[in-house]
Amino acid sequence: MYKSRLIIAYLVGLHLLAAVLVFKTDFIPKAKAHLLPMSMWPNPHGQRMVGYHQAMDASVPAGAAIFLGDSITQGLAVAAVSKFPVNYGISGATTSELLGNLPKYQSVKRASVVFLMIGINDLGQGKIEGLADRLNAIGSAIPQGLPLVWSGIMPTYVGDVDQHQIDAANAVIQGICAARAKCTYVNTQVIFSEEGAALFRDGVHLNDQGYAKWITALRDASKLIQ
Repeated sequence: MYKSRLIIAYLVGLHLLAAVLVFKTDFIPKAKAHLLPMSMWPNPHGQRMVGYHQAMDASVPAGAAIFLGDSITQGLAVAAVSKFPVNYGISGATTSELLGNLPKYQSVKRASVVFLMIGINDLGQGKIEGLADRLNAIGSAIPQGLPLVWSGIMPTYVGDVDQHQIDAANAVIQGICAARAKCTYVNTQVIFSEEGAALFRDGVHLNDQGYAKWITALRDASKLIQ
């Protein structure tokens, strides 16, 4: 009898532990994430960042310069590019994530200029299908007539990104910009072609010299549309 009670207590304890694990932690979201292909994993960092961005967005004054993009933009010293800058770059962001976030950034509607670069994470994660449509949708979501400086996807020096795919995506971006008033396309492939990998700290993200070159290009581009 005593042994049976111990077994029952043990089983009850296991069930209670399982219930706590499932309902009081993030076990289910994590389990779901690991069951999905890597390209479909959620971006918890991005979700947290958007929360911070939303908290500050209403306080962004009219005439600010809004920067949108991924980790390369997040690491940019935006004050070196423009007056009254707001950096909404998010590490790991993809085109689909940016599309979902744009309606939350009401400050874009009252901005003086938008600086944009997005797409490398799509290519790195194999999200090629529909990329052109998503880039076009992003262009449409940014108010027409608002000055836009759109940097093409930068060259990369890692093995999982195909340069032909970068070129194809950049051709789409360049076409969108050419068809839009007050849009300047920044050809990052040309900017970084001479010194190549020496301007990148890990093959994808810029080092200080790389950022200096990009900052100069962004400044020059913004003067063309002001």
